[in-house]
Amino acid sequence: MSLFVVLSTLTAQATEPIVQPDGSVMMSVVLSATEGEVRAELDTAAEASALHGDATIVSQERQGSCEQSTFKTRGLLSSIYYVAQRCPTASGWKQTLISSDTFEQNEAEWSLRPVEGGTELRYRIRVSLDLPVGQGMVNAQISESMTRAMAHLESRLGRK
Repeated sequence: MSLFVVLSTLTAQATEPIVQPDGSVMMSVVLSATEGEVRAELDTAAEASALHGDATIVSQERQGSCEQSTFKTRGLLSSIYYVAQRCPTASGWKQTLISSDTFEQNEAEWSLRPVEGGTELRYRIRVSLDLPVGQGMVNAQISESMTRAMAHLESRLGRK
């Protein structure tokens, strides 16, 4: 599915993914759902990861209010494995890289805020690889994945 098709399916008010000065990619969308409804769709690493379809959780364990997960995702020549911890924050969740042979950085943050007409979701991802791949290519893939994830989230919420 092309990025244009995915973008055109977003009926909520969404911004296009934008590379931030710190190198992260950020996107926001206003969803016509309550904060509680959005939280329910993003409450676990498995639910959030399933929106992208890029990574599969191989193993997972709860550590207090956090989840530590081992992910498998496709690489250029072989699968890439990494371990990340996802913890709740005051406004959502933050996932940080624990270990990887390929990722130098891999963090994601979901922030929710009630607004008129629904809930604003700000989504930020920062990834850098220990591979000879340009950061522009990495950010383009992240942007496409984020847009697809937001469309899937909106679709999930619309089925409720």
